[in-house]
Amino acid sequence: MSKTKKPTPYDPKLVAAQCDPSALRLGCAAGCWKGENFDMCGKPPVAIRRWTRDDGYDDCELLPEEGVYGPACKLHANHDVVPLVVVLDVMTGGGR
Repeated sequence: MSKTKKPTPYDPKLVAAQCDPSALRLGCAAGCWKGENFDMCGKPPVAIRRWTRDDGYDDCELLPEEGVYGPACKLHANHDVVPLVVVLDVMTGGGR
């Protein structure tokens, strides 16, 4: 067992610290087919999600083993998420 306690993926302060605010402008980070091309979903985000290697994307080897935090739309915010309003509150100093 590790001597250091790792925070859960649901900790809003951890998520806010690791999330790139400029990524929010790009919309949902889920990969999906758009016509004949594989691209980012791009729909407006409602939550910040932890994207991990086992999400099944072709470029999963580019992700660190612990995953990364990024925006997710309503459709793709299905696990390891913190509502966007909570993360934004922490980022702007309103969080406790």
